[in-house]
Amino acid sequence: MQKRVRVEKLSLSGHGIAYDEGVLYSILGVFPGDEVLIEEYKEREGVRYGKILSILTLSPMRIHTPERAPFYDTNAPWRYLHPDEENRVKEQLFRELYKNYPYDGKIHYHARDEIGYRNKIAQLFIDTKEGIDFAMYTRGDGETRKVVQKENILAHPLLEKSAKQFRQFFRQQKISANEIKYLILRYSFLENRVVALALFPQTSRKKLPIKRTEWERFFTQHKTTVKGIVVAHSPAGIRSTFSPKTFFSIGETNIQEQMLDKVYTFSPSLFFQINPRGFSEILQDVRSFITEHIPHHTSLPLLDLFAGVGLIGIALGDLVSEVISVERSPLSSHYAQENAQQNNIHTFSAYEREVAEALTLIQSEQILVLDPPRRGLRKETRERIRDVRPRYVIYISCNPETQERDIREFYEHYHIHFLKAYNLFSKTPHTESLVILERKE
Repeated sequence: MQKRVRVEKLSLSGHGIAYDEGVLYSILGVFPGDEVLIEEYKEREGVRYGKILSILTLSPMRIHTPERAPFYDTNAPWRYLHPDEENRVKEQLFRELYKNYPYDGKIHYHARDEIGYRNKIAQLFIDTKEGIDFAMYTRGDGETRKVVQKENILAHPLLEKSAKQFRQFFRQQKISANEIKYLILRYSFLENRVVALALFPQTSRKKLPIKRTEWERFFTQHKTTVKGIVVAHSPAGIRSTFSPKTFFSIGETNIQEQMLDKVYTFSPSLFFQINPRGFSEILQDVRSFITEHIPHHTSLPLLDLFAGVGLIGIALGDLVSEVISVERSPLSSHYAQENAQQNNIHTFSAYEREVAEALTLIQSEQILVLDPPRRGLRKETRERIRDVRPRYVIYISCNPETQERDIREFYEHYHIHFLKAYNLFSKTPHTESLVILERKE
């Protein structure tokens, strides 16, 4: 069914919200003030989703309007918002989310208008008449299909350059899209070089479509920008970039990156912050809060859950009595321990566990650091925090919605001392946020 609607606002996901006769419509690729003709393609939990058929009236917030369908891309509408409007909309959404909290201080918003800030891209593939090409999945019209990805304005320019070199290499080798799963490229601002992780669905090295000698020849040609290459297996039936087996590696495959005065080493297969320069500001804010507002902080231990390669715990390690790091990935825990040693954080312990298996480590007299994945904390973790009540909770999140949901469960026992949103992911719907809580006595 077709509908003519006027968009009133944006949601945290980046969808435009419109109302018609009491019905809520969610539409990707529109802006507040747009009047559009849509076609409904699904209904879920009382929300109807619409595909844009035509744009009838243009919003004054636009800086660009596509002339024909599709009227969106993977970062719509944020890519086509003026930076000032993006900051204003995100700040408004964040304030609305935390409106019920009796916090008297200002909710800060750090505005960044930048492209090329990402230090990682994960490319999937599609076959075209020119040969293999990079692909993305469509959104916003009820169908999920691959289309050619023409550019990635968020990736660092050296990543884009290297990606095109790898694409040309794959075309020369005449491989098809079903023979390779992902190409992951990681850039280091510290080293100004790229490490590549190529994931293939083949389970045997003998069945790989590209011989090692060809990889070595490519590496020799491009080693001024490409530091190393890892060729690995990843199961074909899942869409994740999980890599259970490495076939071989060429060059130096460890990445080094600096945040504040610490240098971190990690593998290209592991999680690391995609905007190191922006995340450094968060770390500095946390350090300033601890030194200025936590008396006797050097006598308190710090528990770092979802620790990854130890980034946050190590950045704060010189301010506390000890750091206890919890991470389920054995490889991440290995790098966390090495990173602590190379940064002279000597009172550091890394536990290789699921967070759910380490809840007894949450104690009342400690600083608890949380930086969970987008889904937030599991119920048992929220309950443990509510029952034990650590003295301080430092909660960093890339999903303010699940962060607010989690805090709501144990908030009655805490004062909010610090609340700040960071636009680390310009041109996308995502916002990083930091909340610091102190236990009520």
